[in-house]
Amino acid sequence: MKTKWKIRVGSHRLQCDVQQLPAIKGSQGFQYKISFIHLKTRCKYSEIHPDQKSETIAGVYLRALDNLPPFLSLLPIMR
Repeated sequence: MKTKWKIRVGSHRLQCDVQQLPAIKGSQGFQYKISFIHLKTRCKYSEIHPDQKSETIAGVYLRALDNLPPFLSLLPIMR
């Protein structure tokens, strides 16, 4: 009997949201809340940064992967 591995697609995704916030009182400009949401569990990971550059968002993404539930689920399918 063969065992094949299948990765379920659809519910194991992350959504990224970037929200522009006014700077803390006494400062000028904006800060950005960068959030990643695990769509299956609705768990959320957020950080606040002074910019929304690609490098900043990529760093938040990597830290989110460490803190959110497992991203992939490998399930054996018997045939």
